[in-house]
Amino acid sequence: MRVIMSLALLFLLGCVSDGSTAVVNGDSGRVPSSTVVDASGYSYQSGDRSCDGYPRLNVGTAPGTCLGLVLPRNGSNLIMPRTIVQARGTPDFFLIDMGGWKANNGALYLMKSRGGAFELIKLKGGLHMPHGLDYGQDDWIYVGESHQIWRFKWNKGQMSAPQMVYNKLVRGKGYMHPLTQFAFHPVNGDIYINYGSPTDHCFASDDGGGYRSCPEGDQDGHGSLLRIPGSLLKNIPKDGVVVTEVTANGLRNSMALAVHPTGTVVQGENARDFPELEEPYEELNVLNPEQSAVHFGWPYCYDFHALSPEWLYPENKNNPMRREYKKAVDCNNRVAKGPGQYQPPWILLPPHSAPLNLSYYNGSMFPEWQGRLLVSLHGYQPSGHRMLSFPVDAKGRPMAKEGVKSQPYGFNQKGRCAVTREYSPRGGLVRSAPYEEIIHAWDQVKGVRPKGAPVGFTVADDGSIFIVEDRENRTVVRLARTNAGPISVSCGEDAGSNFSDPRIELLAWRRAANRNQALRDGLAATQANVVTKYCASCHGGFKETDIAQDKYMLLDFLVKNEWITPGQSKHSKIVQAIAQTGEFPAMPPAGSPPIVGNRDAEKAVAAMKVWIDGMPKDVNSSFQKIEIGSARKIRSIPGNAGKECGRFEAGDTVYVNPDDRVAKDGWLWSEVYIVPEDSRLFYKACPSPSDGVYWMALVKQR
Repeated sequence: MRVIMSLALLFLLGCVSDGSTAVVNGDSGRVPSSTVVDASGYSYQSGDRSCDGYPRLNVGTAPGTCLGLVLPRNGSNLIMPRTIVQARGTPDFFLIDMGGWKANNGALYLMKSRGGAFELIKLKGGLHMPHGLDYGQDDWIYVGESHQIWRFKWNKGQMSAPQMVYNKLVRGKGYMHPLTQFAFHPVNGDIYINYGSPTDHCFASDDGGGYRSCPEGDQDGHGSLLRIPGSLLKNIPKDGVVVTEVTANGLRNSMALAVHPTGTVVQGENARDFPELEEPYEELNVLNPEQSAVHFGWPYCYDFHALSPEWLYPENKNNPMRREYKKAVDCNNRVAKGPGQYQPPWILLPPHSAPLNLSYYNGSMFPEWQGRLLVSLHGYQPSGHRMLSFPVDAKGRPMAKEGVKSQPYGFNQKGRCAVTREYSPRGGLVRSAPYEEIIHAWDQVKGVRPKGAPVGFTVADDGSIFIVEDRENRTVVRLARTNAGPISVSCGEDAGSNFSDPRIELLAWRRAANRNQALRDGLAATQANVVTKYCASCHGGFKETDIAQDKYMLLDFLVKNEWITPGQSKHSKIVQAIAQTGEFPAMPPAGSPPIVGNRDAEKAVAAMKVWIDGMPKDVNSSFQKIEIGSARKIRSIPGNAGKECGRFEAGDTVYVNPDDRVAKDGWLWSEVYIVPEDSRLFYKACPSPSDGVYWMALVKQR
């Protein structure tokens, strides 16, 4: 199967738009052209070649660099591209398409160069959720499917001698982290393999076994990093290597792996799915090759030394799932001195940023990055959708400093330019390391660009960096040098937009629920009949005891993690995951009762769809950001009789409801949204309203 990706043809077929476009200051490579909006959501000029021969995208990059569109989504037929590697000695690339989260739907492609365009040639289909792809030290090309790793030779444009390497990666149905990633030691050829955890925070059925620790890791060997010595790869038996070594434990999902020439293994950890937007942080771990099977904390520890809730809270002692558990590792341990001891992270990465690839830069195009560690942050969360560059020491470790305040991390805002947030992890910030955002401003701006979804990347022979995007983007983009000058990067600034603080949007949703019985009933039914029964075993914070403390906790989680698209259930991630369409990991994973094929469960999901379809599509219209000119008291109810809960000062920015006003005591009073921890509120002066709505005298009546 071949798909011709002629850029010229795509430009002619592209739709013309009068929306926002990528604006380049300078005429290098520019010819008269029209605006093209690719199916991915990228807008560009059809005649533009200013990004080193490719159309320049409106994405923020390091000075003197640009991001160009190499393989658009239009016409490619790719489903979920994940990794890319250049075919040695050629301008071509191998590309893995995972095929979504469906069994045996993936493929290996050759992305063949045709003088500025690429032709996709399918080399092998029917692969089971493939992800890993790389050359070994022996010039074989290795492919990692969910359950196995195999390799092949590439000779004169043809695959040959396919051979099984390792087929003992046991992943049951609904396994939460089923993807196989690997990295090779550049000297001895050892291969390090990700063996992800089956669940988010360890699920152990109450079978009377008296578990003292997490059986997924301690008994089953999941949540670890395996190693196959390079010597065993020289003469592999017909059915593959049988024996592997566990080189590290307590790793939830090692999707980002790299090995420095000195033998140092670095690993980017996708941490737990806490409901909080800014907890926990992702980790960058360093494995000392002289250490053996140290423990990096999952599921007991997170951040640097924080203890996971299941073992921290005494309230869990009567839970049958946890009653026999004890702290299996000491989260206060500073340095692992032997196998099984806790080894804290080397540094932390931004929370929920999802590091999916690591690589040391060794190209010539960017000499200033030579030897640096590059990291792709996939997202979904606001701290993702970026690419970072870390200076490293002689052993390939980021230049960490003990007890030094970290530089702030980038945090995207819906409809607004990104801001920065301070690192403030539970357990404290032990060490940090400087880095550069070499790709930023990759959040969604409609008519300009989609939300960036970087997965795998590779340094090409010319030193440029080819990056694969999955999700709805399904593109290949390229980071390169440019002489076209700086780009005017749009970040969605809109005078009519009210959004600048994501916490205010959550309060607006709570207000909508407080004033709409149907919305409250739908939320309660979704919580009781879908989430608690089928999601709570894998997603912490979804249990009835947690919701009882905050009845809108679930609504917050679904909104801020974009699991629902109000008014459009068919486009909502939670519905697609339950329906197992392949766009997102199937839910629920192992350890929970099934939904598909369960009549009562499917009925509950149908009711959830009705609730989603009935949700208001734009709660942002219920608040407006203003700056007040003089001090105002914050009241519990409208009128001077309302209890004083706090005070705004002149010049403060506040969020008010532009519609509902109450006339009382000679003033028009307005609802004002205030987050519970706001410094303008007096400590414990008033009960904190569930929707954050207080009252403020806005305009004096005449």
